[in-house]
Amino acid sequence: MQSQVFFWLPKIDHRPEGVRNHNTQKVNASVIQQLKSLPRKQTSLLLIAMFLSGIAYRPFQIYLSSYAKTNLTSEETVSAYSWMIIGAVGMVSGLAVGYLADKISIRRGIMFVCTLMSLSCGFLILGAERDASLFFYLSSFLFGASFYPIFGLFPAYISRCYSQKSAALAFSFGNFALGAGGVIGNFVGGVTVDMTGSFTLAYLIMLISVVFSLVVVAFFPKEDAHD
Repeated sequence: MQSQVFFWLPKIDHRPEGVRNHNTQKVNASVIQQLKSLPRKQTSLLLIAMFLSGIAYRPFQIYLSSYAKTNLTSEETVSAYSWMIIGAVGMVSGLAVGYLADKISIRRGIMFVCTLMSLSCGFLILGAERDASLFFYLSSFLFGASFYPIFGLFPAYISRCYSQKSAALAFSFGNFALGAGGVIGNFVGGVTVDMTGSFTLAYLIMLISVVFSLVVVAFFPKEDAHD
């Protein structure tokens, strides 16, 4: 029993205070050095693109069923088939788009899936205006083809364009930007639905966000341009 108690006691650092402070300063200097090693322009473009993608991708799937319920008469059937299409297409889209990105470059692959996502938002808006389930199915197909690859293409671009030391740091910031975009997108979408009583404006904001993301990605340096 006594050994168990001492096992859970925190370890006390008996090293001199000067040694501990010196090690802490070395760690802080290392982090600052890694931050400085990140290419400023390239990292800024990356974070903006991932932030805008978060605004579009995260809220899309959250509001999809509610959007169908609000705008379609046969919403239960449409929602069920839409999610089935998204899952089925998503299973093969990652592999297919990954193969395509190897052929045309990862940067162009990201632009391609952003184009699919913008078309998906457009079809969804058209489907709501016309109460046409076909547009919802087209939108679901395009979303499934875009959603799954995008979360692999950004890390692939980072691993190709950043050094081994800075890639993890760049991805950490990028992942944070993606999540922050999703949170803000969900918040703005909820506010617009409360104000207008419709999801159309929310999906229009997603469409605009992903189009801007596509434009930003177009300015990404090519993968073979880094040292």
